[in-house]
Amino acid sequence: MTKKDDMMPVYLVLGGVMFILVLLLAGNLAFYQMYGLDGIQRAFDDMMRFRFHIGFDSVYLKYYGAGASLYVIAALLIYGDNQKFRHDAAGIEGGSAKWTSSYSDYNRKHADPIGKKTCNGPMNMIHSEHVRLSLEDKKTRLNNNVLIVGGAGTGKSRFVMKPNLLQENCSFVITDPSGELLGSLGKEMKNQGYDVRVFNLVNMGFSNCYNPFCYIRDDAGVGILVDTLITNTTPPEKSGGEPFWENSEKALLNACIFYLRDFADKGDQNFPMVLKMIQMAQMDENPGAKGPSSVDDTNLGKLFTGKAYLENGELKEYANTKESELRAKEIKKSQAWKNYETFSLGGVKTLKSILISAAVRLNPFNIPEIANLTGRDNIDLGTIGDHKTILFVIIPQAYSTYNFIVSMMYSQLFDTLYYKAEHTKPTEENPDVEFLRLKYHVRFMMDEFANIGKIPEFPTKISTMRKYNISCTVVLQSLAQIKAMYKDDYETIIGNCDTNILLGTQEQTTADYYSKQLGCATIRKRGESVSTGKKGSGGMNFGPQKRELMTMDEIRTMPPECCLVFVKNVNPFYDKKYPLEKHPRYKYTGDVDSKNMFDITKEKDENGKIIFLNSVSDTYADMSVAPPDEGEETLKAISMPKNIEDTELGNKEEPDNPKVKLAHIMDLDSRQEGRQYKIAQFNEVTKKLNIEVATQKKSGKKEPSICIYVPQVDFNDIPMFTRMAFKKYNAPVLIFTNDLTVSLYTSLIGYYIDKNGILKNVLSSSVKGKEAYLYSEDEEFSIYCIKDVGLESYESIHQSLRMKDNGAGAAAELEDFLNEIGM
Repeated sequence: MTKKDDMMPVYLVLGGVMFILVLLLAGNLAFYQMYGLDGIQRAFDDMMRFRFHIGFDSVYLKYYGAGASLYVIAALLIYGDNQKFRHDAAGIEGGSAKWTSSYSDYNRKHADPIGKKTCNGPMNMIHSEHVRLSLEDKKTRLNNNVLIVGGAGTGKSRFVMKPNLLQENCSFVITDPSGELLGSLGKEMKNQGYDVRVFNLVNMGFSNCYNPFCYIRDDAGVGILVDTLITNTTPPEKSGGEPFWENSEKALLNACIFYLRDFADKGDQNFPMVLKMIQMAQMDENPGAKGPSSVDDTNLGKLFTGKAYLENGELKEYANTKESELRAKEIKKSQAWKNYETFSLGGVKTLKSILISAAVRLNPFNIPEIANLTGRDNIDLGTIGDHKTILFVIIPQAYSTYNFIVSMMYSQLFDTLYYKAEHTKPTEENPDVEFLRLKYHVRFMMDEFANIGKIPEFPTKISTMRKYNISCTVVLQSLAQIKAMYKDDYETIIGNCDTNILLGTQEQTTADYYSKQLGCATIRKRGESVSTGKKGSGGMNFGPQKRELMTMDEIRTMPPECCLVFVKNVNPFYDKKYPLEKHPRYKYTGDVDSKNMFDITKEKDENGKIIFLNSVSDTYADMSVAPPDEGEETLKAISMPKNIEDTELGNKEEPDNPKVKLAHIMDLDSRQEGRQYKIAQFNEVTKKLNIEVATQKKSGKKEPSICIYVPQVDFNDIPMFTRMAFKKYNAPVLIFTNDLTVSLYTSLIGYYIDKNGILKNVLSSSVKGKEAYLYSEDEEFSIYCIKDVGLESYESIHQSLRMKDNGAGAAAELEDFLNEIGM
């Protein structure tokens, strides 16, 4: 609509007023018509005195008609002349796009504090050096979703992610490639009262654990979980193929998950157990084969037909027929049975293909780290909106093999928060709680959005999350990434982000998109013309011309310190990126001082326990840290031997052969057995260390120097035990064991912390080869300053070696080695 179109109502009102005045003048002329020309003067004089003569006889009506006719003719002449020289949209003929020039006007409506020129309120999101947007969406009448596009090196973390996290004005869920943000900001967030949680796919031994089964609330939740798993573990080149195999896999996975949810103990409700169930369905398609020829005859079939049940991860058959019949009746009423029936309709060959495909899909859960990460849950997704919480989701940059777990977690996190918000309402105890809104705003900041996998119904979620007090910041390297992931819905995602930021791009499609988003402006063009010949002439003219506010080339060559910011209903901003150094809390980050770095491997709770340690591994650094609690159900099958010799593993025909035991453990058919072995090692080493230190204290030695010999311990764990002992007792430590993989009692492994504070693998000796050599010389660990070591503390290992057959040679080599290092 042009400015003239806007004035049309005014013109109509003025025209009506003029028409009435003409009729009144006509009435006065009719009254004075007998006075001739003098009557005209009298008529105008009465008009000036607001004296009007109105009548309805034939004389008056004749004058009224004449006046109206003259008025219409004059109006038509004026309109025609105006149309001849009409100039619509003057000054904006080619477009009206322009930059926002007044930040103060913008701040009054959009930045905290609302209504003021400034933008220094605590509830702001930081978009650029001068552009802010308040999280209080009811005041701004905008959603808080943000789309950020920037190629590698444009400063997505430094100029956007870090400043917004330092605002510390809501709960955050952060995708953190490689853990940079956690290291830099984790300590500051914790110091400010944030509940810091970490889901770590880079260093899985230090992470909160996430078990998808803990967030299944209803039958629909099972289907969503399986769909997410299938979608994000199907290679792109295979998607869109024959749906039969995929749907059959879904039926199998649904059956197993429903069974575990409804008929298994909590400790068995996890994906490693789903994989184990699928592996129970071993069938043989050959006629007359000894193995099961139908799925019902397999161990998997026994579970679904009620002949067996799961107890602590193991299949147990019912001894009582009535119990079996009752279980069978229960199962046949369940969703588990309905899906199992659907799956089992195929022939043996078909079923084997489905089983193999499902097992391969779930194969990552065979990896101990993944099994441990997803076998239990302490990440507590449901409370993120209850208090100030930050969840760092650390994903590897070099590969995306396990990122499907992140997709499942995000999907369930959205559903959990939606459910929580939908059941939120004010109460007498919490009158300030808003209806259908989380107590704390939850802001998802999804860096490397394209690498976390496809989240089911994400376009719908980003369209509806505002009312639940949730927002999402989607970070991409180019628009091509989101187009590839959400082919038909990517415009919905972009359109539901009321803020759009371009940090820089070299990609043509992205540059073209933002050039069109900026729109076109109207510029004044000067034209020159020159004609040649006998009568040469020249001329110059000026006129309007259309031009993009920024062309593709200008966007691609935009200075690296600049960015474009689009806010709904506001002209775009061309501004500098926010300088992180200006933030008042920047000085507390790890970017400024390494003392502010957050070390996930050392963070402890009030009891001195390492918070994020979740597995028994060589990452243990403290003897006071017991192996992690995996829940009462998981530990039922694990005995706790007082001595490593009591651990019943290996070949029953040779129960006293440590080499056979170790070989069996290396295969690890059972996770429980492997864990039992680790716990036994832990207890045995702790016991020997305590005895050695107590003995030295009794002898009056104030500063002990520890040396112990521990038989039949996995030599890969000796560095761990050495570091643990040193940290606990703050004393020099030397621990030896036999390398059972080479020769029983004739090969020696030792780790020693020298006077310079270096932990080294100091000795591998083979009596047979009469050879002693150092190895793993590059494996060094900085510890603390080491005190002088006395030779008397090593007498115990001499005695232990001399008591063993063929041990004299090893003892002699040990003496030579100790003399060589000055002990």
